[in-house]
Amino acid sequence: MTYVSTQLDSWLDKDYLISISDKIVELNDLVPKIIEMHLPNYDDRKKFLNSNFELIDSDEFQLKQILDQRAGGTTWEEHVTIYDDFFKRHPEFSKLIKDKEAYEKWKLEEVPY
Repeated sequence: MTYVSTQLDSWLDKDYLISISDKIVELNDLVPKIIEMHLPNYDDRKKFLNSNFELIDSDEFQLKQILDQRAGGTTWEEHVTIYDDFFKRHPEFSKLIKDKEAYEKWKLEEVPY
């Protein structure tokens, strides 16, 4: 697990994540699990999702979850599309990437989860 944290530390701005955590908690979209797990109020996000069944029951959300969890034979390349899609759909959260070069490098190197 240390390897994963080191890789994330290279690009994920955890201080910024903490400052916007309330907005992420109530986002009506899939938040990549690794970002979600670094929220200081992760349980609040779980409660929000559980109270918005129509969101988590949608085909789009479920497909994204499969890719995010690397389930069903999902490749690393497919998995990292979840992050690109998240930042494309929500450019207001692009500051989570503190180092674009490190982010691009992370996407190329399959991280053992």
